[in-house]
Amino acid sequence: MKTVLLIATMSLMTWISAQGEIRGKVTDKDTGEEILGASVLLVHHDSTIQGCVTDFNGKFRFSNLPAGTYDLEFRFVAYEPHKITNVIVNESSVIIIDHEFESAKMLECVEVVNYSVRKIKSADIKMAANKSLPSYKVASKSKGTIKKNYIGGGNANISKTNRNKYSEFTENEFVKVASEALSTFSIDVDNASYSIIRKQINSGTRPPEQAVRIEEMINYFKYDYASPKNDEAFAVHTEIGNSPWSANKIVKIGLKGKTFENEKAPRNNLVFLLDVSGSMGSEDKLGYVQKSMKMLVKSLSGNDKVAIVTYAGYTATPLKPTSCDQIDKIFEAIDGLTSGGSTNGEGGINQAYDLAEKHFMKDGNNRIILCTDGDFNVGVSSNGGLEKLIEKKRKTGVFLTVCGFGMGNLQDQYMETLADKGNGNYYYIDNLLEAKKVFQEDFTSTIHTIAKDVKIQVEFNPSHVKSYRLIGYDNRMLKKEDFLDDTKDAGELGAGHTVTAIYEVELKKDEDEFNNGLKYQNSSIKEGFENELLTIKLRYKKPDENTSQEFEVPVIYDPKEELSEDFKFVLAVAEFGLILRKSKFKGNSNIDEAIELAKAGKGKDENGYRAEFIRLMEMYELNLAEK
Repeated sequence: MKTVLLIATMSLMTWISAQGEIRGKVTDKDTGEEILGASVLLVHHDSTIQGCVTDFNGKFRFSNLPAGTYDLEFRFVAYEPHKITNVIVNESSVIIIDHEFESAKMLECVEVVNYSVRKIKSADIKMAANKSLPSYKVASKSKGTIKKNYIGGGNANISKTNRNKYSEFTENEFVKVASEALSTFSIDVDNASYSIIRKQINSGTRPPEQAVRIEEMINYFKYDYASPKNDEAFAVHTEIGNSPWSANKIVKIGLKGKTFENEKAPRNNLVFLLDVSGSMGSEDKLGYVQKSMKMLVKSLSGNDKVAIVTYAGYTATPLKPTSCDQIDKIFEAIDGLTSGGSTNGEGGINQAYDLAEKHFMKDGNNRIILCTDGDFNVGVSSNGGLEKLIEKKRKTGVFLTVCGFGMGNLQDQYMETLADKGNGNYYYIDNLLEAKKVFQEDFTSTIHTIAKDVKIQVEFNPSHVKSYRLIGYDNRMLKKEDFLDDTKDAGELGAGHTVTAIYEVELKKDEDEFNNGLKYQNSSIKEGFENELLTIKLRYKKPDENTSQEFEVPVIYDPKEELSEDFKFVLAVAEFGLILRKSKFKGNSNIDEAIELAKAGKGKDENGYRAEFIRLMEMYELNLAEK
């Protein structure tokens, strides 16, 4: 498609040396929110010559246009298509056309006619905001608008401030084994970061560095780890290989949770806690929420129950706990949701927990699924207040899954915090295919907790390792004494779920022999463990218990020349993450190498997610990579 667009654009540029431009922004008329991903087609002589999608701020742009007359077509899911005809572009002119979509239920297809536009020459753009310009004439039958919106300075129709917020964290540093041989962290099974990155890149925007959490990128994908044997909660797998971006080694640690037979899977008591405030009033927010919840209900059995609690300026219960064999009744409640008002998150959370506790299923999966853009502005709206509330509620045995929707108001940091405190997972739904992946394909591995407060502590052998760095998990690090503290919260692992972590390890050389001259320290290794590179210790609790179990797995230093496909793919994802974060540890990372490594590790890729990742890197290289 890009090749076609490039050829079309080059053909146009040969018509005439002086070229014009058409710019604009697409919004929802009812909410005023910018629409990301709307299709805008540029038509000349009844033929589509260019096409684009609106970016993160709802903006589009066609540049290098020869003088002529063009039509614009606007299309987006759940909105009626609109066409604007006879847009006249003269030499060196900039035409600004904004469009407001209305719901498909509210209007028929219309065509904007009989308007005039102001031609702006390139030299005059900077002066545009200071001039009194005529209004555009729009036919009375039209629901579309053409506004005098000039890009280039002054007070001309400034777009809304971007309210997306991401966690501030510092990357893990290299640690010398001589000073600290233990590395301790909580596992993480969230994968929202990858979906956010994907949406940003697909919309032509470079992802914010703080949105890049490498462990979530890695754990978005499934890996071919063997399941645990007997009654063990999970199995541990390790692999060692060369780093693509440095002279160091990479140690991969993989966990695989046990799976349930269908007849043994616990029953579900789910409460959908849905944000229906005014900020949710767009298709990629409430529209996606409704479709997502229907997908989830379809994946449940008739023995499961769901309820719906909504919150805006006030809370409501559109659906009391209902068996999933009454699917028509559940769908009717979902279809009846509308948005409007402020955001009383505290009231909704309290009501959802009360409902889940009242209908608590012993030996079942009791969970709240919160769907929101993360904006809480009524009640306990500070992170600290909601954290304490949810920490208190999780003691009841009801866990919390958080799903983020939409851009422009995404409170990523907030939602990640709530999921962590609620013993649950955090996902970001950027499209309906992602909703299908989360709520149908991955449902059992995220919703059925088999182990909670899972902690990993790695002890490095100073005979082999000079220093180490955990890549990712930057905001999941624990103190070494936290490993034995059963009151310390950590991550959860679901049935059949895989968790992967990687360390970059600097091996010790002969000339690095360390003698600290300390009087009371003995750095010698106990006899029989000389060949071990490290030991992995794991500690976890069963979902209904408060006392941890612990076991350990030694890792022999045995690097492989030929890496597994999974390992190659993990390395590619990590390398891309280092590039996106502009990490000071990225070393010799480069996008071409990451792409080739991902291709080598693509494997069977039954669902196409790895192929999608390769395309995403290629798109980043073409449009966003720093040259």
